[in-house]
Amino acid sequence: MKTYSKFQFGWLLPVIFIPFLVFSYLAYRYQWGNNPMNLWSYIVLQIILVGCVLLFLGMRVTVDETKIKVSFGIGLISKTVKLAEIKSVEIVRNPWYFGWGIKIIPNGMLYNISGRDAVELKFKNSKKIFRIGTANPHDLKNAIETRLIPEK
Repeated sequence: MKTYSKFQFGWLLPVIFIPFLVFSYLAYRYQWGNNPMNLWSYIVLQIILVGCVLLFLGMRVTVDETKIKVSFGIGLISKTVKLAEIKSVEIVRNPWYFGWGIKIIPNGMLYNISGRDAVELKFKNSKKIFRIGTANPHDLKNAIETRLIPEK
């Protein structure tokens, strides 16, 4: 069976951070203000801003024969769930206040990069849930359910 893999771009982070990158460059280059930025402050600030963009630029969801892997940005932040641990899969709509990013929600965790649609996983040996935000919840649910082994 073919591996399911989808990348969802998180548009909000670049919209926020790219102007800060440009502004910090201009502030350093033209030494704006009463206490202008020195070289080391500029370098540290740029590393932090670029690091944030790389870590949270988007989210990739991969479903293979044994596991689901959700990773942010370049893949340093990720979570893996074994398919054998899943009891049920359901399409849900997150409340607006759950927001985006990695969140602790009632009864579990949410990984979301944009939008409110998600797939909720319930586990066999735990009351915890795991929600994966996605633009295509029906495709993700189908990819997971076709790989689940039915209980006897």
